[in-house]
Parts: sequence; C-alpha cells; structure tokens
Amino acid sequence: MNAPIERTSTPLYSNYIDPSIMESDADKSFSQATLQQTSQKQLTSNDAAIMQREREINDIAQGIIELADIFKELQTMIIDQGTMLDRIDYNVERMAVDVKAANVELKVASGYQRKGTKRRIILLLILLVVGMFILLLVKPKKHRGEAEESVPPPSPP
Repeated sequence: MNAPIERTSTPLYSNYIDPSIMESDADKSFSQATLQQTSQKQLTSNDAAIMQREREINDIAQGIIELADIFKELQTMIIDQGTMLDRIDYNVERMAVDVKAANVELKVASGYQRKGTKRRIILLLILLVVGMFILLLVKPKKHRGEAEESVPPPSPP
C-alpha cells in the first residue's frame, strides 16, 4: 500500500522576506510623518469641534440664564399685578359698602330737608298769624286815638 505522506508544518517565521513587502527607512519615516500629520489634523479638528460645542453650550447656558431672568421679572410683574388686583377688589368692595351707606344718608337727609321745609312753612305761618294778631291789636288803637283826636272836644254851654 501506499506509504503515508508526512506532513511538515510551515514555519511561522521564515527567514525569507520579500523585498517588495519590506519598507524602506524613507517610506517608514514618510508613513510616520503622514500618520502624525493626520493625527494632528484630527486632533485639531477634534479641538475645533470641542471648542464649537463649548461655545454652543455656553450660548445655551447664557440663554437659559437670560430666560431665568425673564421669568423672575415676569414673576415680579405678576405679583405686582396681583397686588394691584387685590387692592382694586378691596376698593370695589369698600365702594359698594360706602355707596349703600351714602344712599341711607341721602334718604335721611331728604327726610330732614322735607321736615325742614315743613318747619319753615309752619314758622312762616306762625309769624304771619302773630303779625296779623299784632296788627289787629295795634291798628284799632290807632283808630281810636285818631278818632279821639279828630273829634273836637265838646264845647262848654
């Protein structure tokens, strides 16, 4: 029969190196320089992107701070307006009470005025009656006095 074929393993490292695969020292330094430049460009672009993001984050933070200030001012204005509305509401309630009290006082004053007018009329009538009475008492005396003066005294016989 056939004899078994012996297998030999290929060595992992062979002493033979293909010259086309081998890089020259100039190629190695060019590659390293290119890699360094690429890395430097990438770092520069990363730094620029990071700086841009930091600026954007700072802009956003500044916007948030401004927005917070606006809300604080808005809160102050709302509190002030609420206070003014409370004062207006209080003044309206107070005015309603004062108007009712003024209405009552006007009714009382109207009653006083009617009573005052009645009193004046009564006083005027009383004065007229007293004046007529005085005229009646005084006038007849004057007529009697005039009558006595106009009548000649009786002559002596």
